[in-house]
Amino acid sequence: LSQLDLDFLLLPGDLTQHGEWVNHQWLIDRLKQLPYPAYVVPGNHDVNNTESVKYEGNRTISEPAANATDFESIYQAFGYGQAAARDPFSLSYVAEPVPGLLLFALDSNRYRENRAGHHPIVGGAFSDETLSWIHEQLETAKKTGKAVIVMQHHGIMEHYPGNEKFYDQYLVEDHEEFATLLGQFGVQLVFTGHFHAQDITAMEIESADGSSVHRIFDIETGSL
Repeated sequence: LSQLDLDFLLLPGDLTQHGEWVNHQWLIDRLKQLPYPAYVVPGNHDVNNTESVKYEGNRTISEPAANATDFESIYQAFGYGQAAARDPFSLSYVAEPVPGLLLFALDSNRYRENRAGHHPIVGGAFSDETLSWIHEQLETAKKTGKAVIVMQHHGIMEHYPGNEKFYDQYLVEDHEEFATLLGQFGVQLVFTGHFHAQDITAMEIESADGSSVHRIFDIETGSL
């Protein structure tokens, strides 16, 4: 990665196995060596994960995973410290990695619902408060004439027939409505990571006034 000619690097979640501190630190140590900025958002593996463990010989022992406050603190150098706007209801933020281009780094995870003794929640959704914040930020971007790209963990559209029927937890809740919201504000590129695959798919969105139609792309990426 250090040899690539990049303006910036996006990591749309699942940065660790189960949110273990040692794994977060492993990644941070390597991101610090890159000659270009990196921006992260959490995946369902990374925060409040009830399956976080450490190893002693051939035994696994449960230990606390990083929580939401920890995540924002330890990734200050990789998005949160560069944020022009922060959502008070999630780990979402807006940054400007290059002039005129806004990165909406959106936290679509449900880690607040994880409970000890239960499997962590895999699916994703935005709260009403976070959706309102996203809408406000899109309005601001439109008024200032800046382009927007989005990075989030959960997908915003199906990548193959039956995706929603058999693997709906890999799509953000109300994904069609959310894709339409982004598309109506002219967003064209959304980078997602939850399915741990490489694929690009698109859908056509009609503008709010019905005067035009354009495509929005869900660029599904691999995971660490």
